[in-house]
Amino acid sequence: MATAGSKESSSCLTPFMLKRRTGEFDLESIAFLDLSGMGSLKLLKTLNITCNNLSSLEGVGELSNLSSLNLAGNMIRR
Repeated sequence: MATAGSKESSSCLTPFMLKRRTGEFDLESIAFLDLSGMGSLKLLKTLNITCNNLSSLEGVGELSNLSSLNLAGNMIRR
């Protein structure tokens, strides 16, 4: 469980978590994000990843409670 002063929470994906996981300093610089193994996001219900030039959804299948996924503006193909 995250404390009030911590930068990481088990209930939300924060900019800090994204930067730490990818090694990037700016969110705009993230070119690849692997969501596999993100057990702390199992309760995530909504994910909006619009306009990110994504070409793959690898790892999203692990988000078993996801009920809303917005992919508009990406390069996802069937």
